[in-house]
Order: sequence, then structure tokens, then C-alpha cells
Amino acid sequence: MANLRKIKRREYSLGANGKKLPSVTEIMGRHLGWKTQGLCGYYYARGKAGEPMQQHRDAAGARGSCTHAIVAAGLGGDPVDQSEWRTSQIDEATPNAQRVVDDIKRRGWEVLYIEEALECSRFAGTVDLCVRDADGSVRICDLKTSRGIYAETVIQLGAYAWLHRLRGDHGIPVSGAVIHAPFGEPLRVVDVPAPALFAGEQAFRHLLDLHEIEHAVALGEVLS
Repeated sequence: MANLRKIKRREYSLGANGKKLPSVTEIMGRHLGWKTQGLCGYYYARGKAGEPMQQHRDAAGARGSCTHAIVAAGLGGDPVDQSEWRTSQIDEATPNAQRVVDDIKRRGWEVLYIEEALECSRFAGTVDLCVRDADGSVRICDLKTSRGIYAETVIQLGAYAWLHRLRGDHGIPVSGAVIHAPFGEPLRVVDVPAPALFAGEQAFRHLLDLHEIEHAVALGEVLS
């Protein structure tokens, strides 16, 4: 692994084969069917309620993304791009985002970086939030605004922890946290201890190997 650097959100560079580097969520989605079960349940519930599913999903995704943007701005990141969101979306997302910002500040977490896209020679990913705890340890955090938390999130955080470690912060304990802020429900922070984070990283390594093997087969580089 080499050439880790800070880059703009989701603007990942090309790998050695001249193609865009795969993202953490892309790899997980392809080889785990990540979120498939949850999405089936989501659409089933919306259908039973007679709600327009596509519009409902798009609206939920937009307010989640808007919450992320407002949280980032509130913690010292880039200001919210007012042209990207409707006033109604900002008004709806602001209270949810503010409680996240307030909780992080109450915990005394020092923000190291937020909404930062990282890459290495094999894959890339965007870390929602990285903080330093009061004891000097580091937490890789992921903000979720959906009603449920997928167990595979531990693998996602493990991949981000791998990218973080390649920054050069060796010897500093790293753990994870899921900041769960569903609209209209209580805020909670779910700790992901270092052993679980390491297990998630190992699982992601296998997924990445599988992804690269599949890509090589598609190019006729193996099994030909």
C-alpha cells in the first residue's frame, strides 16, 4: 500500500490499471449484498403503507446527506453549500444535525478530520468523522440517519481504520463508533471496540481480495 493522501470527497484517483479505484461501500455492496435485506424490508413497509417508494427513498437519502453536511460544517468542516439543498431540507435536517454536533462536543472529542476521502493503491473511502478521545486514543466514526444499523458497518469501519492507519498514526489505539441519529428517534452512540474493528478490517481484506480476483477474471488475467 502506498500513496495515501487527502483528496476531495468521492473524487478518487485512478489505479494502476487506469480505472477508478473501488470504494469501500462499492466492494461491500458487490460481495455482501450490503443493505439488500434492509432495502427489501424498507420497500415492503413503504408499499404496505401505500407510499410512493422511490420518492420516499430519495427524500430520506437527501435529508440524510444534508444532515451529514450540516454536521461537518458544525464541527469545523466546509460550510453547507446552500445551492445544493432546498430550504425545507436544511430546515428539516438542522435539528437532527445539531444534536449530533452537541453530543460530540459534550463528549470532549477532538475532531481530527471530517468528511475526508482517503485512498491507497487498491481502494478508497470517505470517513465521516475521526476524533481523538480524552485518553488520546482515536475513534473512527460513521454517522447513520437510517432507522437501523447494519451489522456489516463494523466491516466498513474496519476498512476506514485500515486507511487511517496508512496515514502514519502508528502505535495509537484505534476504535470505532457508530453515531446513530435517526429522525424522530433518540440519538445513541454505539461503541466498536478495537478487537471488533480489527475483525472488521480482516473481513474487508478478504472482500478486497475477492473483488480483485473477480476483476482479474473479467479481464482474462486468470483462469484463461
